[in-house]
Amino acid sequence: MGFDVKYSNVFKEKFSGTPLKNVELSFRDIKGELHTKLGELLVSEYGVEGSLIYTHSKFLREQLDRHSPFTVYLDLFAHRSQSKLEQQLSANRGKQSLSAFWKRIGISGVKASLLREVLDKELLTQADLVARTLKHFPLKLEAYQGIEGGD
Repeated sequence: MGFDVKYSNVFKEKFSGTPLKNVELSFRDIKGELHTKLGELLVSEYGVEGSLIYTHSKFLREQLDRHSPFTVYLDLFAHRSQSKLEQQLSANRGKQSLSAFWKRIGISGVKASLLREVLDKELLTQADLVARTLKHFPLKLEAYQGIEGGD
């Protein structure tokens, strides 16, 4: 059981099968109750799956049946505060490329690419926006998959 997410083709090709570890999923169910849980997601060729998704699949399916697409939020740095991220992102990067600078503070691979999926290139240097996005990353679920996927 997984959920469809519209990623760019480049992102899908590069990161399908990549886990997102120690992320926190949050969303409101159809009754308005907030659900949050720390765990792991797997980026798949069609979207996302994994323990966080399996745990909440009933509530997510209910939301999608009523409101499609449905946005959930990921805290991609659940063990680091937004203010700490903003402080790190505000540091002088000198002659380092943005990618090298981000890598030094732990933003690389799938997490860096997720940022690029939702923020325009000229916004990637805005420390406050990048920190806020990392802590409250919008993941738009388009539809749900069956047990075998591809439903």
